[in-house]
Amino acid sequence: MTTSDTSSISSEEQTRGMISHLVAGVFGIVGALVVWFLHKNQSGFVRGQATGALNFQIGVFIVEVVAMVVGSVVWPLSFLVGLAWLAGVVFAALGAMTVNNGRAYHYPLSLRLVT
Repeated sequence: MTTSDTSSISSEEQTRGMISHLVAGVFGIVGALVVWFLHKNQSGFVRGQATGALNFQIGVFIVEVVAMVVGSVVWPLSFLVGLAWLAGVVFAALGAMTVNNGRAYHYPLSLRLVT
């Protein structure tokens, strides 16, 4: 997880970037996809934050599906689904707080599927 200073963003861009992370944390991949679709043609900052949230939520979804398969075969490992979900929520909240403080947020271990 890295952050970078972006002192030239407006408060509107900051708010939209924060919403990108919050919606992704609450609604997962569907929320992230909707926000990305609505904001992909806006400023570079908002697009970057929405794209980062979407890419991370795609990764979380993949991990959840794999964890469901593994958990159905080896029942004691079924907690991994909840752990993946929790990671998605926690990192989205961290992203929202970072953007609210005026800095760009970059998710750790995020896939770069959507650009």
